[in-house]
Amino acid sequence: MASKIIYTISLYCLLLSTLVAATPASSHELEHNDKTRQTPVLRDATYKKLAKIEALTEQQQWNEADEQLKKLLDRKLNQDERAQTLRMQAYVKQQLEQYTEALKIYELMLTLELSRSAKLEALFTLAQLYAAQENPSEALHYLEHWFAIQENPTAQAYAFRAQLYYTLEQYDDARSNIEKALSLISDDEVPDESWLQLAAFIYFQEKNYASMELILKQLIAHYSKSTYWTQLADIYNIQAKTDRQLQVLDAAYINQYSLSETHLIQLAHLLQESGDVFRAGLIVEQGLRQGEIKKNSRNYRFLTSLWLSAKEQDKAIEALQQAVTLSSDVLLTTQLAHLYFENEQYQAASDTARAALDKLEITPDPETGISWEAKQVVNLHLLIGSSWFYQQQFDKAIKAFESAAELADAHNEDRHLIDTWIAYSKETQLLMNEAKEF
Repeated sequence: MASKIIYTISLYCLLLSTLVAATPASSHELEHNDKTRQTPVLRDATYKKLAKIEALTEQQQWNEADEQLKKLLDRKLNQDERAQTLRMQAYVKQQLEQYTEALKIYELMLTLELSRSAKLEALFTLAQLYAAQENPSEALHYLEHWFAIQENPTAQAYAFRAQLYYTLEQYDDARSNIEKALSLISDDEVPDESWLQLAAFIYFQEKNYASMELILKQLIAHYSKSTYWTQLADIYNIQAKTDRQLQVLDAAYINQYSLSETHLIQLAHLLQESGDVFRAGLIVEQGLRQGEIKKNSRNYRFLTSLWLSAKEQDKAIEALQQAVTLSSDVLLTTQLAHLYFENEQYQAASDTARAALDKLEITPDPETGISWEAKQVVNLHLLIGSSWFYQQQFDKAIKAFESAAELADAHNEDRHLIDTWIAYSKETQLLMNEAKEF
């Protein structure tokens, strides 16, 4: 493929859509929200102490809350009181960004006899924290336990599990989970962007380009960004669907989405192949002017070829001039000299051909004795002579042709064309002189 698609996704991107509220409610609310609880579990003194600490958290006095929780945990508490206190302490540790401590507390909670809701919360939060610490294996361990006791997992939970499987390169499981998450979305609901991204990444890893194409079309429909347009174009490129690749890149360009240099050059090549070389030239020319395409010899050579195909000689010369200034390649200078000659700019042609001669050194091949440079030098002298001829500078033209003849003799090059030019130049000079006498 012309440009390798490189996908990167942050684990935190998906976590943003899967986080559940971690702030603990009051101990009283926790007790009565849990339908499985049989008897009151918090003694009045403990309840009042937790309520005061919760007030501290509402005022974001995290350090003071942490100190009060430590003191409370030093007291003799029953299992339910200890679980409620640990839950609040874990939350406070997260606010203090003491994530390792928070992990230890949640894991300690799981050793207690917890209510179903408290256990679910501890398991899910542990999964989130381990994921945030880039430990997907441990995160998945706790999330699987959460799924085992959660009766109706949400789409967000399936997407979270898909991300973990993807990070662990278990693409089959990642695919089934993200597809489940997307299937739980109602028809009038827009899928989360990160979920669609994840699905696209998974399909790419599996080389399931047809499914990836559908996902990218959804991303374009709901979150239209240049990256989704170019990824769709790249998928068509992989499948050799050049017509569709051209349609997508052209639509992105027309709608003024930002395209990389690679994609701008791709678009120009595709337009060239479709026969629209003039528009291809305009795109490359504008890209060079605006700095979207690097100003190097290769890109200016490409622009030259486009303008030549479009029969835009002046534009082609301008582009090739830029290519010559950015390269020491004598072939470019020679090409520019010929282009000047074809455009009847004879003085510029002879000057440029002379500049090309200054760059050439004749170096015969040690085995064959044949020199590629010798042939080029002969041709350049011919070009210089022809340029002088059309400026009616016959003496200079004949001198250039004679130089070409000497080189041809020295390097066993055919001089038939050279002799023809010499004879023709002398004859024309004679006729012109005779005409002047009348």
